[in-house]
Amino acid sequence: MRSVIAVVLAALLAAPPVSVAAPLRGAVEGVVTIEGRPVSGVTVVLVDVESGAQQRITSSASGAFKADVAPGKYVVTTESKAGLVVGQAPTLVPVSAGQVASARIDLLPLSMPIPQDPQAQAPPAPGGVINHDAVGCFVAGEFPLLDAGIDPADKVARARVYFKSALGDAYYYVEAAPGEGGRTFAKLPRPKVEASPITYYWRPSPTSAR
Repeated sequence: MRSVIAVVLAALLAAPPVSVAAPLRGAVEGVVTIEGRPVSGVTVVLVDVESGAQQRITSSASGAFKADVAPGKYVVTTESKAGLVVGQAPTLVPVSAGQVASARIDLLPLSMPIPQDPQAQAPPAPGGVINHDAVGCFVAGEFPLLDAGIDPADKVARARVYFKSALGDAYYYVEAAPGEGGRTFAKLPRPKVEASPITYYWRPSPTSAR
């Protein structure tokens, strides 16, 4: 019996070690553009849908990026970059072992608004008070729609939104109109990227004003 055990041990020691192959990984590659032009220095984030794990890579001078990831399904997005927001990107990117998946991200330029205190721009107006949540960003080329609540509404004949761009000092205004839910809405002209930041404020006029 002892001789049999010795023979088995000798055979095991003489056998080459068994290597465990690392699990195959996949990759995600693509390009980041803004209106079709490559953008460098943008942080791309790959989020594993199952585990929630995140991987970050930065786009190169040509806008390209590539990351090795475990097989799975990924959401592709970018971390915030001043003046830019994701316009188009794949909803979900499936990655298989040993395969390379493609993802293209196109960003949109923003025009950044700066709300101002109306008291700093014009004399105080009696009547209603404008309750307005400041807008975080305007999308270049699209009409910004602002909304506000007026309290009390019967004390205000009309409301205007005054605005100006970074290209000049003159203020312009648009008339606001009542809408659903007792809210008042105003649509500004479509801004250009070079006009950023946009400065604006609401101004009510009392019912006794003409």
